Amino acid sequence: MRIVSYLLALLAIACLFVSGCDSSSSNTLIRDSNPSVSLKAGDGSSGVAAAEDTDASVDLKLVFSDLLTSDMSVSISVGGTATEGEDYEIQSKGLKIHPGDLTNGEVFLGDFIVLINDAEVEDPETITVTLSTVSYGQRSVPVSVVITLTSEDVAPSS
Repeated sequence: MRIVSYLLALLAIACLFVSGCDSSSSNTLIRDSNPSVSLKAGDGSSGVAAAEDTDASVDLKLVFSDLLTSDMSVSISVGGTATEGEDYEIQSKGLKIHPGDLTNGEVFLGDFIVLINDAEVEDPETITVTLSTVSYGQRSVPVSVVITLTSEDVAPSS
């Protein structure tokens, strides 16, 4: 009798990991049909400083509350005091995220913003990257990353 109880307990535990055993769900992995997504700098912060002294880049990442059940379209908007095309270039303002793209609940966007080194003497400028829309689910705080650009250029001495 103990062996039967033991086998039933093992079967119940195994059933938790096999699709179709849970009568309330067809998949035992929790897949949220309404996941939240936030935008962060590559280091996980919501703000980053970057020097305009080289043609450097800024990494971003999307952080998801749960697994995706299907592709998600994401729109990015950009603002701030820096000028696109003069101070920076952005890879894309529209992204399609596939369920298989997530690694530990995140999608890394390497070299997403490329800084342009110019010879102008400038005060610090900002680039505000905002997660505008998602095709399903919801946006979650933080939805924006602020990048502060500093210029290494100095005014010529007279």
